[in-house]
Amino acid sequence: MTRRRLWSMAVVCIVVSLPSFTLAQTVCGDADQDGTVDFGDFATIVNYLSEGGPYPSASGDCDNRSGITISDAQTVIRYIFCGESPFDCVIQSSYGFSPSLADTVFLPFMAAIPDGLDTVRLPVVTSLAVDTRAFYIPCEVSETNGPGRFQLNRVDEVNDWGLGHGSEPSPNTAALVGFETCEHPDSIAGRHTFFNMVFTRSQPGLADIICVAVIRTPTLRIAVERGGDLYTPVVMYYEVPVPHPTVTASPSSLNMIAEAGYWTKTSYDVTFTSDGAQVSFDLGVSDDWIVIENPSPTGYTTPATITVKANASALILGDYQGQITVSNANPDDAEFVPSAIDVALSTTEPLIIPPGDLNCDGVVTLGDIMLMVDCLFISVRPVPACE
Repeated sequence: MTRRRLWSMAVVCIVVSLPSFTLAQTVCGDADQDGTVDFGDFATIVNYLSEGGPYPSASGDCDNRSGITISDAQTVIRYIFCGESPFDCVIQSSYGFSPSLADTVFLPFMAAIPDGLDTVRLPVVTSLAVDTRAFYIPCEVSETNGPGRFQLNRVDEVNDWGLGHGSEPSPNTAALVGFETCEHPDSIAGRHTFFNMVFTRSQPGLADIICVAVIRTPTLRIAVERGGDLYTPVVMYYEVPVPHPTVTASPSSLNMIAEAGYWTKTSYDVTFTSDGAQVSFDLGVSDDWIVIENPSPTGYTTPATITVKANASALILGDYQGQITVSNANPDDAEFVPSAIDVALSTTEPLIIPPGDLNCDGVVTLGDIMLMVDCLFISVRPVPACE
């Protein structure tokens, strides 16, 4: 090895060693290693906890127990918001993770989300004991058939508490976190819904969705923090039933007028739409004068539109009431609003066409002669018949 090469290596070693010397004076709680303890350190820890971000520096392990956990984030946040300085980077013990029957986390699932149901909100429910200062809920959202994706959103707000979550829980594991920012530990006690798991459909197909509690590492497991230690709550899975689809008919009623002895001159459209899965159904009429034009022999499936007229050819003057009824709905528990379409018909005096009334206005006048002249000599054509 030449003398020049030895000199170059020595210079490199000196240059490389300088930063480690300048950073030797670390600050307990300085998770992002910028020389101070501030909100950036809290964000570094929470990013690691909730989204699997970079592991914080060793000085981020500041609660006297081994491992970066929600307890370290709570230690930093109490320094920032409450002025406390409980930092202790000398690791003397590990977390107990004793089972806690006083705390329960309810994680939701829904089986067989059908086509047509495009958005589902599954509440994550916590029931926490008094004096809880933080919680950490790592979970994985699984999609059996993969026709959509999940996101998280926050629901409840609690005074003097911060709430957060990973932004993309599926297909990766994310975590829901909460932490007390000052002296109100009882505000988190009791049952709350801080977060929803929101499914959004991206393609057809059934979906079985379940939020599963996971252990990321021996220290990163579902936990609540009290008195500087972490406890393991009870985890309960509960099924959220698929909501019954609601089929809405518009308009919800029809009011028709016809001359006695004739059909209505106007057709009426009724549209059936579902707010969830598609619904198949049959339609019937309560009276013969209610006519669904071009009825489907195999029934209807939402969205569907029918055209309705009234046949008053056998009716006399008067007011008539009837209904378009729904039957054989699939699924059977679909709700129809309204449950039947009310149809009202008023019949009026028919217009009598006297002989010679060529323009069908009910009287014989000079207008009829002018129409005949026009048809015979000007715009040669047959005289139009009266309807």
